[in-house]
Amino acid sequence: MTTKIIDHISGTAQTTDAATATTICSFTVPTGMSCKLRGSVAGQQGTNTAASEIEGGCINNSGTVTVAGTPDIPLSMTAGSSGALATSVLSLVASTNTVLLKVNGVAATTINWFGILEVVGIVP
Repeated sequence: MTTKIIDHISGTAQTTDAATATTICSFTVPTGMSCKLRGSVAGQQGTNTAASEIEGGCINNSGTVTVAGTPDIPLSMTAGSSGALATSVLSLVASTNTVLLKVNGVAATTINWFGILEVVGIVP
């Protein structure tokens, strides 16, 4: 029997610098699951906006999640942003049995973020 999982997880975060990767939302990956991930984010600071997407895959082998290869960024922060917010960086990060959608903001700038992590997976 195969279990298929489709999920949408949303979250918010606030960044105040470029040095710290801040988690917007996360998904706990069941043991044995292989999945396709797509993260979409929007950020705002005053009249400046930021928007980006990131796609990748992951697998949970015996309780440890690995993000496969280098996630693809089909909509770069530069293309979907205005002002200094274009230098923000989006990432997918593995942490034990969880995958995290993270963002690095801009130095000395408070940015409010909203993001959605879409998960399509299969557990044999």
